[in-house]
Amino acid sequence: MHGYGIMQALAEKTDGRERILPGTLYQSIARMVGAELVEERDPPEGDASAGPRRRYYRRTAFGLAVAKAESERLRMLLAMAVSEDIVTEPAQ
Repeated sequence: MHGYGIMQALAEKTDGRERILPGTLYQSIARMVGAELVEERDPPEGDASAGPRRRYYRRTAFGLAVAKAESERLRMLLAMAVSEDIVTEPAQ
């Protein structure tokens, strides 16, 4: 996925409640590339929007492992918050 696509997907998946500005996104992508969490990839076959300036990224195996570990950490924190009546059980 390319940077602009990431911004669009975030807005869509959160019904517009979350968004990320381009400068923040591209700094984050650069850090994730440096940490080998994501890597550049070739554009998908037949992508009409692919141009020389558009860069595409994919998660690495290491990036997936880190995302899973962080998701589990957040799941545990949410469970603690629910058990302490800080937040209600999230909707499924």
